[in-house]
Amino acid sequence: MFTITGVIIIVVLIALNIVIVTTADDLEVMLLGTPTPTRTSGSFLGEAEALLGAGNLEGAITAYNEGLEFDPNNVQGLTELARLQVYSSRLLTPVDGYNRLLEAYDSIQRAVELDPENSDAQAVLALTLDWLGTNTSTPVDDREGYLVEASQAASIALQLDNTNALAIAYRAEFWPTSCVSTRPLHWPSRLLPWNQT
Repeated sequence: MFTITGVIIIVVLIALNIVIVTTADDLEVMLLGTPTPTRTSGSFLGEAEALLGAGNLEGAITAYNEGLEFDPNNVQGLTELARLQVYSSRLLTPVDGYNRLLEAYDSIQRAVELDPENSDAQAVLALTLDWLGTNTSTPVDDREGYLVEASQAASIALQLDNTNALAIAYRAEFWPTSCVSTRPLHWPSRLLPWNQT
């Protein structure tokens, strides 16, 4: 009735069925693929830099935010996001621009908390505070405090790296507003281009 070949085939099929049943869970997982996207935070940061290079500030900000969802402790990403948020604030209405500056402040505060020794983060903190201190939508009582903090952050950035071009540029940007004096200037007569007598 049964031939040897038929019996061997039936035994092989039963053994194969046992193997498939015992490894079905592993097989299903292998066939489903990864449950999360395979994009990394670095790919989003690269996209943000490309969008910035193309002049698309809003797209770059969105890409930085998406990258930071994957790696919320990326100090460089937070620093660049804050810098773009500051610059883009001037392209918005005064109230929206002020809100964007507050977002930038939150971003850069997070970066500085994660790495207080990062000169670039300190420099962008100085920039953010300077723009908050000179923004017309900032409450008047807060402006001077922002400018003082900006000066301190710029000093820290330069102490950490005295060749940091961002820190030097940002310090130069707000230096005139932080040095305004209500006292009249009294120049020695030898320095004046005309004779006052």
